[in-house]
Amino acid sequence: MDDDNGGGGIPEWVLTFGDMMSLLLTFFIMLVSMSEMKKEEEFKALAVTMQRHFGQKSLASGMAPRTKTKGAFKAGAAVQAPMGDTDRVRIVRQGKQSAIGTVVFFPNGELELDDKGRADLDAQAGQFLGTPQKIEVRGHTSHEMASQTGSAVDSYDLAYERSKAVMTYLIDKHKIPADRIRIVSAGSYEPMYQGSAEKAKMNPRVEVYLLEEMAESLRGTEEERRQRRTDVESTNTKPDTKSEKE
Repeated sequence: MDDDNGGGGIPEWVLTFGDMMSLLLTFFIMLVSMSEMKKEEEFKALAVTMQRHFGQKSLASGMAPRTKTKGAFKAGAAVQAPMGDTDRVRIVRQGKQSAIGTVVFFPNGELELDDKGRADLDAQAGQFLGTPQKIEVRGHTSHEMASQTGSAVDSYDLAYERSKAVMTYLIDKHKIPADRIRIVSAGSYEPMYQGSAEKAKMNPRVEVYLLEEMAESLRGTEEERRQRRTDVESTNTKPDTKSEKE
């Protein structure tokens, strides 16, 4: 292209360059605008508009709003876990925690129940007796203990032994069926308090509480458990024929 055409105006390539720069500026403005969008409805509206103008059919479905990360432990989006297709893997529903329960505290490094812990369990056991729900016994250790052992496995083992001591006491002393109790070891990763050395002494503990799920509902195959749920629902929804006759 001859830049010096003698026409007295600007070269022709300047127009093409200006158009390209305008497109780039528009593109960067669009990127900045998209990065500030937090509402999914606004983001989808933009995606649909881009889809209509660019002719990309999968654009709207493949885009999602970007959220700012407030901390390393809060990054990422919550998604449903992948489902397997083998009948040897069972999904045990966690069950919602009820308000019935207690906390048994342990001295740092100890795994035996003391008099205070036994008294706390004795006071709460009456609420557990005679109910069909699962009882979760969740053991915890302190970060200090985890750093002393230098092994997460040791921390989990200590939390498990504490939970086991509580379970054994509930079974032997209060005759609570063992199949109603579920042991969970959280190690040192669920501290009750952080930052305060005095309050951190309460982190070595075992939490004991009822779940909303029934112990019976977890027995047998999936088909057997489904049939039991169906039988219970049928019984609960069956009309009272005696009342109808009256």
